[in-house]
This record gives sequence, C-alpha cells and structure tokens, in this order.
Amino acid sequence: MQVNRKKSAFFQGPIDLRVNGLTGPLGMDVAIRRLSWKLPWSKDGASPSAVRVVMASAPAALEAGPWLLDTGRLPAAAAEGGIAILDESPRRSRERVWWRVMAWDETGQASAWSDLSSYEMGLLEAGDWKSPWLAAPGVPLPLLRCAFRLEGAVADVTRARVYVSGLGFYRAWLNGNPLGDAARAPDYTDYWKRVLYVTHAVERELVEGENVLGIALGRGWFERFGYGDSMARCQIEVDYRDGRRQVAGADPLTWRAAPGPWRAADPYRGETYDARLERPGWDRPGYADAEDWGPVSMAHAPPDGPMRGIACEPIRVTETLAPVAVRQVRPGMHVVDFGQNFTGWARLTVAGAAGTQVRLRFAEVCDETGRVFQAGMRGAECTDRYVLKGGGREVWEPSFTHRGFRYVEVTGTPALPDAWSVEGRVAHTDLRRRGRFACSDDRLNRLHRAIDWTIRGNLMSVMTDCPQRDERQGWLGDGHLIAETVLHHFDPTAFYNKWMQDIRETQDEAGRRWSVCAPPWYARGRNRPPHRYREQADLVWTAAGTLIPWEIYLHHGDLSVLRESAPAVLAHARYLAGRPDFPLIEAVDIGDHLFVGWKQMKDPTDFTLLGTAFALEQTRIAARMAALLSDPAAARECEAWAEGYRRALAARFQDPETGGFGSQTADALALQFDFTPNPGRTLAHLVADIEARGGHLATGIVGTRYLLEALSAGGRFDVAWRVVTAEGYPGWMEMLKNGATTITERWTYWGNWEMNSHNHPALGSVGAWLFRWLAGIRVNLQAPGYRRFTVAPQTPEELDWAEAELDTVRGSIAVRWERQGDGIALRVTVPPGTEATVIPPGAAAGVVRCIGSGEHTFSEPRALDVK
Repeated sequence: MQVNRKKSAFFQGPIDLRVNGLTGPLGMDVAIRRLSWKLPWSKDGASPSAVRVVMASAPAALEAGPWLLDTGRLPAAAAEGGIAILDESPRRSRERVWWRVMAWDETGQASAWSDLSSYEMGLLEAGDWKSPWLAAPGVPLPLLRCAFRLEGAVADVTRARVYVSGLGFYRAWLNGNPLGDAARAPDYTDYWKRVLYVTHAVERELVEGENVLGIALGRGWFERFGYGDSMARCQIEVDYRDGRRQVAGADPLTWRAAPGPWRAADPYRGETYDARLERPGWDRPGYADAEDWGPVSMAHAPPDGPMRGIACEPIRVTETLAPVAVRQVRPGMHVVDFGQNFTGWARLTVAGAAGTQVRLRFAEVCDETGRVFQAGMRGAECTDRYVLKGGGREVWEPSFTHRGFRYVEVTGTPALPDAWSVEGRVAHTDLRRRGRFACSDDRLNRLHRAIDWTIRGNLMSVMTDCPQRDERQGWLGDGHLIAETVLHHFDPTAFYNKWMQDIRETQDEAGRRWSVCAPPWYARGRNRPPHRYREQADLVWTAAGTLIPWEIYLHHGDLSVLRESAPAVLAHARYLAGRPDFPLIEAVDIGDHLFVGWKQMKDPTDFTLLGTAFALEQTRIAARMAALLSDPAAARECEAWAEGYRRALAARFQDPETGGFGSQTADALALQFDFTPNPGRTLAHLVADIEARGGHLATGIVGTRYLLEALSAGGRFDVAWRVVTAEGYPGWMEMLKNGATTITERWTYWGNWEMNSHNHPALGSVGAWLFRWLAGIRVNLQAPGYRRFTVAPQTPEELDWAEAELDTVRGSIAVRWERQGDGIALRVTVPPGTEATVIPPGAAAGVVRCIGSGEHTFSEPRALDVK
C-alpha cells in the first residue's frame, strides 16, 4: 500500500463565527448562546491546543478592553473548532455584543484573530413592548400605515430598529424599502405557546422629517387554523447620540388601515391580487390618505403566546427557474413546465388591458389531455389570480401563499406570445448547504438531487410532510425519519433548535407529545385543543422529540442540545414506562406508513412491535443523555426500562424457527435497535425475504429508514446495493424512471391521489446511506461531532468512482475513490483537530490512522469489488 500526504496551507485565524448556528443575529432572546467557529488551516498533523474568546460592547474595546468576557487561554477540550462555548451571562434588552476568537496549535503557534462578529439581544421583557397588537376589523387583508417624524437628524442616529410581527404572515416596508429578505414571515409556531417577531436594522432607510412604516397582512396559518383574525405588532426605536430613544408605532392613533389589492390570500387556496386597487406611494412619506383609510383597533393575541425573537434562518427565495417548455393546450390556455418539482410560486410578467384576469393553476403532474392534474391537492385549490391594471409591462408574484408544483396552467393571457411569461420562484428556509455527493452512476446522482430538492421543498420553518396538498404540516414521523439525511445535506442547527422547541412546548405535563408539530390542523382553534389527540398520538411519530436531538448531538457534538432536550426526553421516557401496557406498547394507528400493499392488506409489521421498539430506542437514548449529563440515577432507571422492552420484544415477536420478526421492517428494527437475541439469523431472514422479492424492499417509510443500514452494517452491503439500484416496482429507480424529480410519498407513482404527494421527504432517508456507505463517511458514536470518524467506502463493481464532501462543525471532510487500472485510489481530506480511521477498499485492506488535518491518498494494487 502506498500512502501519500499533502502538506497544507498557512495557519490562519478561525472562520465562520456563529451564535446558535447563525451569523450576526439580531433580536436574540435565548439564555444560552452557543459560540462556534471553524479552523481553516490544514497543516499535516496540526491540532488546536487552546483557544481564546473575547467579547466587548463595542468593536474598539476588543483590542484592549473593557471586555464583557475574556476566556483567557482555554485548553484543547474547549478549543476545538465547532465545539460551542456557552455564554449564559445575563444580558440586557437590545444589548449588542462583539466577539472574536483566536487559537493555538499543539506547538504553541498562535493564529491570527478571527474577523469580528456580533449578536444583538431582542426585547427580553414583556415591558419592553410599548406597542400593542393592532387589527383592522372589517377590512380583510389590510394595509396598515404609521407615519412618524424623527426627533433628531439622521446623522445623529446611532441605532434604529423595527421589531415586527404579523399573524399569520406580513410584509413590511419603511419609506418604500422592504424590510429584510424573508419571503414569508414570521415563522410558523403553535401560537398558543409562542409568537415570533423579527428585528430589522433600519439606520439606512430613515430619512429626515417624516418616515412611514407600512405593513400588509395575510391570513397565514394563524387565520387558516382558527386562532383568530389577522393582526400585527410593530415597534420602531431610534437611538440618538445624546442618549435619547424615540419609540414610534406605540400609539394606535398613529396607525391607519385601508383595503389593499389582495382580494384573497390563503396558504391552500392561493392568492387573488387586483393591481387596479394598488395605492402608489402609500408606504412612503408625502402620501395623502384617501377617504377609505380608517383607524385601527387594539387586538388580543393568543393568551399564552409570549413574544420571542426569530432564531433560525428565514424562508427566502433562493433560486429562480426558467421554463423548460411551454405548450398550448387549447386557445387561451398554456401549460408551463419547469422540469423540476419544487416549492414556491410563479412570478408573472404580463402586459394587457386593465381588468384582464390571468389565472395560474398549479400541479405536480398533468393528465392525459395535457392539463394540470390537481386531484392530489385534495382540498387545496392551488390557484392564483392576477387582475391587470393596464398601461404597460406588469410583474407580480404572490406574497402570502406557496405550494409544491412543477406545472402551471395559465389562462387569460393576451393572445400575443411575447405578451407574457412565467418564472418559478424557489422558496424555503434558507439553510447553508453542508453535503455534496456524486458518482459514476447517473441514476444515483439523480436520486441524490431528488432528495435534495425534496428536503428544500419541505423546509418551511418546520419540516413539513409535503408542500402541495391541504396538509403541509410538521408530521414528526416524516421529520425524524429524514433527519439523518437532512444533516448530510444541510446545516440545520438553528432550524432544528427552533423546531425542537416547538416540540418541547407542545409536550404536556405527563410527557405526552403530538404526532404533528406545530400542532395538527385538527387540534387547533380559539379554544385549547383536547387532550385526546395526545393520547392517540402514534408513538413512532412522537419519537422525533428524542431521536432528532440525539442525531444533532452525534453530528455536532454539542452537549447543550442535550441539556435543552433532556428534561422533555426523560419525561417522555417516564410516560412510556408508566403506561398500563408496559412493557409492550402499541404504536396506535399509523404504523409502517405506506408499506408495499398499503390499504390492500394488513400491515405485516405488528403495531405493538413498532411502538415497543421505538419506546426501547428512545429510552436507551434517554439513558445515554442522562449519563452524559451526569445524572446516573436517571440513566439506571432508563436502562432498566430499556431492558424490559428488549426482553419483551424478543420473547413476544421472534419466530424461533426462522429468527425473523414478521416483516422486513420488523427485522430491520430488531437489528438496528438490538433486540434480536440472534442477529445472524435475523439478518439471514431479512435477506431471504428481499431475495424472494427479486431484490426489492417491501417496507413503508419507517422500515425504509432502517433497512439499508441494517443490511450494510450487518455485512450485506451487496444486498443493500441491490435494493437501492433495483429496477421496477417498488423502488427508487422506478420512481426516477416515471419522471420523479423529487421523492414521492408512495412507491406507486400514479393513482391513489387521496395520499400520493410527489414531494414527500420520508422515503428520501436513503440519502444518508449514499454518504455513509458509498462514500464511506461515518461519524464515530464515541466521538460525536466528527471529532473522530471513519472512512470506509464500499466499491460495487457497477461504479467507477464516487465522491462526497461533508462540511462538518470542524471543517470539511472530502472523500473520493476511483478505479485506476486494476486498483482503486482513495483520497481523503481530514479537517483540523480531527482523526479519521481509514479502511481503504482493496484485497489487502488494513486500517490506517490519519491524525490531524491534511489530504491523504491511498493506492491499492487491486480492487475488492462487492459482488
């Protein structure tokens, strides 16, 4: 074996400084602030030995003080890039903190200081809010306008902020300038528990004299699910050099309301916008109110919904798609094909006579006549309407709705072909990309892209199950089944922090959880949702509140995630152990959702096995959390319960003759959750079932998540590879063959439209397997956060090469293998301060430890293919 190491670049300062996963956030109101960074250098063998963080109230003070915090030279345990330093010191409302970091390597060489970064606290106390909630009764989808005059010169302004929220969605402008780049705000929560606001820095938008703040309100989920009527809250603060603070927007008498051009705006039905009703200049100084501008009234938000600053990336437009085809179905009707299923909306450019209405209908597929086919949307109309104002070229896109689609049916446009066009606007919670994968088999590249588009399309402030039909909710089963794959594609640190808080807030005092979070549409309204929905929650779905925090910990190595989650996790474990059916617990009603043959036969996976298996896994995780957080009594308690589940599962469900547990899903869970007394026999039973089906799986969304890992970890990667690449039904290749560009809900592509979304994340759980087994990048469970990791790629003979890159909390891991003559060459890039155990593919495969950062290459004389 030949091993070559490439020396790295010059030792530089830390980069990518973040607070709770965000860069320079405004409006923070959380007690725990996790500071993180990365180390950019990759000198061979270099490891960080120490770090120093300093904080100050102004950039100049970072040089010599006074400091709010100076950690001094912290040892390596706290120094590794990506391991958070917790700043739990008391903070004041509006306080801005500047910070930077430097590091030392193991030789004592100091890095340069990082660039400056900062974070700013929001309005931490209820008394900080001087402005009330405002509404415009009798005015649907209103415009709200507040004019105010600066009490000093713009040159004397040192700080200006707008704190704003709207229920359900809002858009805001200051002097005609849009505030922020969020496409939809605020983020979705259970409004009984928490209402989010956004903080905007507006020093550059202020003008001398009169200024105007304008807000447009949309119904959003708040009104759609019966929480109440739309309302807004906005506070404008301007600080001057002499220490004065001006607060505008607090007096309801300074606000006026009027009907806007939106005639309808609903997340499911779509938008109707009449451009003839626009009010030019209404959000700018100098506008003269028309007679139909009237007063606003004070409103009451949900009684238990405190104001909290938004703490994750916003939903943004991240891409604009051009059509790949436009075809005329009949005179006056065209269908636009974007060639890709995605989540967002269409932007219309059109010229025509005033009063002309253009209708846009959206769908994922077309019927045999070529028109959009909306049966799969169920009760969601997914239709936008735009009424032209006339007078030239007009450009419009909706403000308060979204959906998943590939096709747009356009009617009502002028006859001239150049008089209109449509673009696709891709929108989702804008997470930073983390992983990339490619290989010589383009089918797998297409599968990877489809998974990526599916994840993006369902990142909508919660992880939704689908973006198109009358649902679009945070079903927890789909959410935790795709979580490992999400963590390989994107950095969801802040997103998951927000969603895990949603889940914790809806867990009741007894430890019960919902199957959906934010809570399901059938459990909301003006009154408290009834407890029976928690009692009927599927225990496989509710496992998200335990499994997702654990996945985050494994990938990030951040104990603070466990500290925040552990009380709820332990309470849920105690709830499970205290049920009257302990130690065999039924999963209630969903089961291995959409297994092959769903609704045509009984689920072959016993519901009690499912419920108990996930109770076992959650309780084991609870025990590990307790041990890591120095709570040995809780750890022992959970370990005893876990042993009770394990024994009961083996005794009740294992077939003594075959070693199997009744289905592919049950066998995979028995192997992955370690409740089979004889793993070899259970694995053989699982393989035999797959082979009897011609190499195809029979699992639903639950079993699919664990099947490939059970096979690969059990030494049968060859069978897992056959399952992934199997042509025909059921399987991913059949999905792609039918034209899917995102992952479908069911294995059947066409039909069963009451439940056949074509953009559904759960079956995309195969995405993590591509990284973990074809590229071979696997986190070490004993050294989470990729402090140590394994690189052990599999090399099926059908592939010539495969490569992946994973931007971890400690830096980027890159792996590429390719065939060269009769051998295989492997290249591995290891980030600073980490250690990789590399198991190269080949006949003489051994173990090589690569310590420290650098690029390492391994050459094998001949390949060991997986036959």
